[in-house]
Amino acid sequence: MDLQVVYMNDVLPINSAQNVPGMEPRTVEIIGEDFRSVDKVFLNEEESPSFVVASSTRLLAQVPPGQVDATILSISVLSSEFTATEASRLSFELTDNPRVVSGIQRMVQTFVMLLLRSPGTDAWSQGTGGGLQEMIGKNFSKQNAGGVTAQFAMCVRRTKSQLVSMQTRNTSIKDDGALAAAIILESVFDPRTTSLIARVLLRSRSGKAAVVNLEM
Repeated sequence: MDLQVVYMNDVLPINSAQNVPGMEPRTVEIIGEDFRSVDKVFLNEEESPSFVVASSTRLLAQVPPGQVDATILSISVLSSEFTATEASRLSFELTDNPRVVSGIQRMVQTFVMLLLRSPGTDAWSQGTGGGLQEMIGKNFSKQNAGGVTAQFAMCVRRTKSQLVSMQTRNTSIKDDGALAAAIILESVFDPRTTSLIARVLLRSRSGKAAVVNLEM
């Protein structure tokens, strides 16, 4: 049984945002295209403690306590739905009632968990792991931008190879949840923030695709 620990949400388009004058606690009015399925709102990468969907195109979100005096530089409105597009966001969560995942969501979760795993850390499968988490600790520096992106590509190739091999031994996996290809769409290392920003296209044997957005 595969319990969900990687949660995937679409990021909804935003047209404008502004502070609501005189409202306490500080609140931001956000205008978008379709807010009927809003699940979470993030302001400066912190989750809003409370929000109200006033209409299908307008919502009010309370600014997190840690951002009350800050300039709001980033806003993300997440949908409760996941359509596996380039505007999707991954998060890791342990909940009291995790759901069982299948199909393309299971494929994405398995790929991401395997990509991050360091070889030798899984007692049941010592040789598996893309090694990305270990690579981050060793290679992230302002002087090694080219090396970081090259190592990331190697981690993705290793993960894809291992996952395809694992699938051949599990005949119960259906084509929707079986990885066929992992293609790096973008891999950029920012030496100013020493962060890696990458997008990887995952395609299943049935032809369905999902874009994994990573920032580390």
